[in-house]
Amino acid sequence: MYFSVGLSFQGGKPSKATINKEDCIHFLVIEEKNIGLFQPKKDACDICTAYDTGNLSQEEKETHDSMEKEARMEKEKDKMLENEIFTMDLQSILLCPKSNVSSLYYKTKLIVHNFTVYDLKIKNGFCFLWNETEGRNTTLSNALLNLSINSNVTIIQKFLQRGHTQMEVDSMHSTIERKVRNRKINVPADYISICKSACIKSPYTVEYLTHNFFKSYSSITFCKSIRPRNKKGDPIVTNLKVIKYELDRQIKYKLRFTEEDWSTLKLKNSKQIAVKFDELPQLHNDRLKIKKEKYEHLQQLKLTMEKYYHAFFDNLPK
Repeated sequence: MYFSVGLSFQGGKPSKATINKEDCIHFLVIEEKNIGLFQPKKDACDICTAYDTGNLSQEEKETHDSMEKEARMEKEKDKMLENEIFTMDLQSILLCPKSNVSSLYYKTKLIVHNFTVYDLKIKNGFCFLWNETEGRNTTLSNALLNLSINSNVTIIQKFLQRGHTQMEVDSMHSTIERKVRNRKINVPADYISICKSACIKSPYTVEYLTHNFFKSYSSITFCKSIRPRNKKGDPIVTNLKVIKYELDRQIKYKLRFTEEDWSTLKLKNSKQIAVKFDELPQLHNDRLKIKKEKYEHLQQLKLTMEKYYHAFFDNLPK
């Protein structure tokens, strides 16, 4: 919260040294009423916390800080390019149903996922919603290389430093969370209108996914793993900072943003033929079943909402 441009905060209170004439009234009221101003805090980085508690060496902390700075500089540099730039992340799980009925606190609920994508060039957000009965897919690298070949584009995937992953797409999550607050959610589809109306200035594009959307990439086997090497002490997957998917069926990587040369990942099947998205088989032939206990809890919770919504819960696969 800001009172005016010239007002800064130190330790939860305004700094007298920076207060201009117009701010004096605010400062006097705060002092007289003994008001402490809440300072929003980012999630603490576990590595930084380990250093603060004496469980990490100075050298390791300096390396961590250096890599965090490199990642930030890399993203700022990318934003100046003409390439399409997207930040993306999965929002914290949403629950359904959601209301102030006390019985909800003691029952298991349906999980709703929201994969968010933010286009840094046109400053538009995209939401892809689905509930836990519809599907999940984790084979990303094979899918991205397949997409690169089919679309005739080079795709570069970059990762911010662990513990310091704040991105523009995060603003979508906070905007949606504010809209959801104190709102009643009966069925997963209720999140569609909430996401669409969350940002007034530039409304998000929202798509609700069913199990028919998710594709199986089991037949796409360019690589079995994206770990660079398999010997003890070699870099592991989480050490990768940049992954590049090229048209000539190559996957290259960097362990630091400052590295000039790319390393090439050894592929299991470099002769794999790319398959168009529409030609890929479905990952699931039907919706995924939920546990019996969750189904029973949802049957009890449906009594807290209008009968119009009951059919959705009656038809959940179990």
